[in-house]
Amino acid sequence: MKCPNCFEYIRVKGGELYTEKQIDEIAFKEKWLRKLKSYGADEEMFDSERNKLSQKFGFEATVYDTFWGMMMKLLTIQQGDLYSKEQIYKYMGELVTSEGKDPEPYIQESKKLKAKAMKEQLDYWKIIYKSYSNVKVEIYTVNDDNVCDVCKNASKCKLTVDKFLETMPIPMNCNNPHGCRCYLVESVK
Repeated sequence: MKCPNCFEYIRVKGGELYTEKQIDEIAFKEKWLRKLKSYGADEEMFDSERNKLSQKFGFEATVYDTFWGMMMKLLTIQQGDLYSKEQIYKYMGELVTSEGKDPEPYIQESKKLKAKAMKEQLDYWKIIYKSYSNVKVEIYTVNDDNVCDVCKNASKCKLTVDKFLETMPIPMNCNNPHGCRCYLVESVK
């Protein structure tokens, strides 16, 4: 039914009355809280960030602006965790895409962080296995319909660490518009 005062449609959710816009915001909020939960986001963080931004703006901050602020905060919390920061940048790309904006700067930043994390991983393997000569690098994809051709082809071969570092087939050459989701596994002789 329509509200007799504002003439917007009213929906019932959990025994409460909401406009369609409010229902959309609730769904958006629930979706993004689920995505960011493993990085430290929760309802309390959302409320705190929204209150802070609303005071700054002089009006209630949108859920979009609130999640953007939360992701900026999460990036600082995840200081040394390159893989978490990489994922947050991918989410930033997804969020700006939902607003019709270009995600490419965020996808590129996620690729840089992933490349740096992979190099650190290879250095760790060098310490464990005493040199790179004992180690081959295998690239694993998530094996779904969104894996790009570059990653599919790279996953078909084992590379020496030196060859991997020289060519860096992933993540920088990945052409998945949402960023590379592949990972490395060591294969020891």
